[in-house]
Formats: sequence, C-alpha cells, structure tokens
Amino acid sequence: MSIGLLLIFLCAITVVFFLILRRKGRKSEVIPFLSTTLATLIGVLLAVTLSDIQTKKNETEDTIKLLKSAKSTLNLNYEYSKGLVESFNYLKSSDSISENYSLPYPDLYEKIIQNDVVSKNISEHSLFQINNVLINLKRIPNSDKLDHELFLKELKRLLHTTSLEIDYQEGNLTLKELELKLDEKSNEVHNLKANNPKP
Repeated sequence: MSIGLLLIFLCAITVVFFLILRRKGRKSEVIPFLSTTLATLIGVLLAVTLSDIQTKKNETEDTIKLLKSAKSTLNLNYEYSKGLVESFNYLKSSDSISENYSLPYPDLYEKIIQNDVVSKNISEHSLFQINNVLINLKRIPNSDKLDHELFLKELKRLLHTTSLEIDYQEGNLTLKELELKLDEKSNEVHNLKANNPKP
C-alpha cells in the first residue's frame, strides 16, 4: 500500500466523519477529532518515511559491502591471471602450453554482482559496463587465439568500474561524474582495440 493511497484513505474517512458530526450538531467533537486524525496521519507518514530511509540506508551499506567483497575476489583473480600470463610468457618456447592453458573467469565476482541486493542498487550505467565486460571475458577464451593481454585489460576495467561504483555508493561521486568516468574508460578500451586489431 503506497503512502498516497493511505493519505487519500485517511482524508476520505476524516471528511465523512466530519460531515456526519456536523449533521448531528456535535460541533464540540469536531476539533478534537480533526486534531487526533491529523496527529495520527502525520505520525503514520513520518514512521513510513523513516522506515523507508532506514531500509534504503541498510541496502546501500549491504551493496557497498558486497561490492568491496566482489572487488577483492576480482583483485585475486587478476593477480592470479597476471601470474599465469607471466609464467606462460616465460615458458613460451613450448607450443603445447597454449593448448591446455586458459585464464580463470571471475565466476564468484559475477555471482556477487547478480545478487539481488547489488543488482537492484548499483547504477544502471555501471551494471551495463560490468555486464559488457563479463560478456567480453566469456568470449576471449573461446576465440581462436587466447588474447591474454586483452583478458587482463578487461579484468582491470572491471576493477576500475567496481571501484567507481563503490565511490558512487559511498557518496563520493555524483551519478553524472560516475557516468563520465565510466565512459572515459570505455572509450579508452575501444580506442585501444581499434588501434590494435587482431591479425
């Protein structure tokens, strides 16, 4: 039941009761009734508003905790993948390594982002960017040649997006600033891909 419907319902009851009292000639009961009704109405609206504010605050805090957790798991994933790439480059003389070699997809990160609390509270722009990068990460290992550097850059982009979203949720960035920074990073990646086409 929305606050507007509750307000209309209480106003309708007040008007009906007021009309009944006037017709019966009990004008002395009208003022106490109106003051009690008004106090009740204000109390209910204040309670609902405070409850909504507290719920939103709790959801934001939970979102920040989950995003920080997601960032930590993604950071571990990035460091592990980076170590694999360095090891692969060191042992590059053997062709058989590349056949059995793949970088770990950030499954846990994706599950955290898909959590109801996170997905409904993060900005639309961040959610779009995150999903875009996750789709790109799924495609990279399925390509003819695994592009390790692109995989690492996409993980870095995901870390950057998550960090910006945490700043936004904490109130350190406005929505406009967040969108501008995300667009800058997205354009940077697209320019990099355009300047370095695959053979």
